[in-house]
Amino acid sequence: MISPTNNVLGFLLLTGNTVTAIHKNSSDVLTPTDSTLQEVIYATNSVETVIKFSTDTPRTLDIFVGEENALTLDLDGKELVLDNAVIFNQGTLQLINGKISTNNIVSLVKNHGNLFIKNVTFEVDVENTENSVIENIENSSLKIEDCSFVVNGSGIINNEKDAYLEIRGGNYSTDCASCVNNAGEVKIYSGNFYREVNQESTGVNGSVYAVINNFAPTGEIEIFDGTFVNNYTTLPTRRRCVAINNIGGIITINNGLFKNNCNHSSGYLIYSERSTTSLNINGGKFVVANNGATHFLGYNAVKKDKVIINKAEL
Repeated sequence: MISPTNNVLGFLLLTGNTVTAIHKNSSDVLTPTDSTLQEVIYATNSVETVIKFSTDTPRTLDIFVGEENALTLDLDGKELVLDNAVIFNQGTLQLINGKISTNNIVSLVKNHGNLFIKNVTFEVDVENTENSVIENIENSSLKIEDCSFVVNGSGIINNEKDAYLEIRGGNYSTDCASCVNNAGEVKIYSGNFYREVNQESTGVNGSVYAVINNFAPTGEIEIFDGTFVNNYTTLPTRRRCVAINNIGGIITINNGLFKNNCNHSSGYLIYSERSTTSLNINGGKFVVANNGATHFLGYNAVKKDKVIINKAEL
């Protein structure tokens, strides 16, 4: 069993499900000690630990990070293939530098703690569902930087009430459900967000097909920049195709490019409903479909004094 101090003067290397601690003894000789990945995570407790992947790794067992863990999983350019397995974080976890994929499970990452993801590509191909690749649970924090999501059959990120989500850069593409579903706090500083809408897509409450969705009165989204595109192919009857949807809460747009390629009258760039919502537009460029069928704004029971447009380029 690897002890929590084994990696202080060395590093941990993951090969398959075996972690080797390469540590220096008194003669400065690198000495390996083997253990399984989950055993190492349990043993490290609150010691900051980096585990580096040496090969592409298929995994059928969940990866569980406890409340006391402070762990970095450095994929080091390798691929982690999750086969009916998830990453479940309750502590402090960093996922960096590689690829995570699956074809049989939707919610790959469930965050109940503090999670930072950087330079990771997610490839997901599953049956159509309203679930998301990453679930950011109540009172948790998730920060994503320069990642890529290619998702077929599900949404990308679900941010629950009292959870915090921050996105800086990257590409987020899905053919089903939204790139971001929010009931907590979201700050988007940059990134490219794309949703393909077709007959198989899943809508919000079965009616609104949105790239970014603020679905609860507790939700607050602030967009500083980025590109947000909803690409209509075949929209089901009596459905709305929108770039940004505000069912409840507050949305503030400071800049960005917003585009909707919907080619009939049920297309909107921004859609707000319910008298409790607030929409503040301080800047940005808003592009409708070539035939002009898509609307800039859509309202449903919205008090006009809660829609403030300081600047918008059409």
